[in-house]
Amino acid sequence: MPATSSLPIPLDEKERLQCLLAYEILDDTREEQLDKITALVAHIFNVPGVLISIVDQKRVWVKSTYGLTIDKQERATSFCQYTIMSNQVFEMPDSLADKRFSHSSLVTQEPYIRYYCGAPLVFEKGYRLGALVLIDQVPRQLDEQQKRTLQLMAQQVVNFFELNAKSKELENEKWHLEECVVQRTKELENSISQLQQRDKKLTLSEKLLNEAQLIAKMGSWEYEVATDKFVASEALYRLLHLNSHTDTLKAIEDYFRLVHPGDVAQLREDFQHFIQTGEGNQMEYRVLLLTGDIKFILSISDLQKGVDGKVVFLRILLSVN
Repeated sequence: MPATSSLPIPLDEKERLQCLLAYEILDDTREEQLDKITALVAHIFNVPGVLISIVDQKRVWVKSTYGLTIDKQERATSFCQYTIMSNQVFEMPDSLADKRFSHSSLVTQEPYIRYYCGAPLVFEKGYRLGALVLIDQVPRQLDEQQKRTLQLMAQQVVNFFELNAKSKELENEKWHLEECVVQRTKELENSISQLQQRDKKLTLSEKLLNEAQLIAKMGSWEYEVATDKFVASEALYRLLHLNSHTDTLKAIEDYFRLVHPGDVAQLREDFQHFIQTGEGNQMEYRVLLLTGDIKFILSISDLQKGVDGKVVFLRILLSVN
């Protein structure tokens, strides 16, 4: 697509826009999972504002924000148009020192952007459709390890969009297969193949998330209420200085035994309250390591309920506070 101004336009803009239309994400619909990601990113990088953007031909759609009220804006005035020009993190340490942005209304007026850092959302086939963005009102700069963490979190956003797209495709295929099972066996084979690809993507997503947790000094565990099944991430073992082969956490009680005696009663009470009401998903407490050292932990909890309204699954994300 030929440029009509001096603004940056990717060389593959025509193909990029075609790919963007295929994902059907050009709207203001907010996704709860994306809001959780922006909140987590704000916590990891200690910034007041985070957003997830999708760059269309003439405007930028904001799919999720944390600490900001931006919903959409013209592409010509957006900083995200620079982020989609390469696969690398685009960082603007100080907008007032950059002639490209110093007179922008986004700098001189609300939200008074002084610092911008965006990791491109690189989808299948390499098309950059948007950005995961950090915003601050003071100058700052990330180191290389932090930039890598931001890219890993951006990949989690991409995985969400791609898995949603695959899910829609599979739902459509399922309807056709139910109508003509005998005549459409070939479509069934294709559907199975796509399910296998989806499983591979889920495995990759878990690997990337574990890597991100290790970099950010975080960990997680999952708990199925009905079966009492407890699964801890490898990152959690490292966070707590445990050996996943010899110090196995097989049940939730194994984890509670690590909690400082002065905090365990309150934690159990808070935990039960969260399961029963869904309220109070952030908990702070201490854990006592085998070395005798103490770590202060901040946990952010998420739950899933069954058709009867009862909690069936919990996911807990932990970080050193």
